[in-house]
Amino acid sequence: MSLTALLDQSLNLERQSVTLDASGGSVRSFAAILTAVPCAVAPASASVVADYARRDMIVDYHVYTTTDLDTLLPGGAKLGDRLTNGSVYYLVKDVKKSANKQITSELLYQLDCEIRK
Repeated sequence: MSLTALLDQSLNLERQSVTLDASGGSVRSFAAILTAVPCAVAPASASVVADYARRDMIVDYHVYTTTDLDTLLPGGAKLGDRLTNGSVYYLVKDVKKSANKQITSELLYQLDCEIRK
């Protein structure tokens, strides 16, 4: 069985851009850079939440994908990007890439995220 078969959600990866409004204030907006990315979402363990909290970061979910983010995006997924299904946002705090050739030839990305509803 491939890892891709376990990815049960489809999320859009968005990147923020900051522009100036008429009064010189900054306006932040997000634009989709990848759409319909197959993903699996799981809550982070208490130890992971505590590890990030020691660094003053909130991480409460992991988003997994086999989509090769490094190839599709210049520089890959970054801090500040977000994954969304329209009503729920997962703000990317860290990206980890792993592979175990003994199990599968697929590359797996783990995005540590803070959920926003």
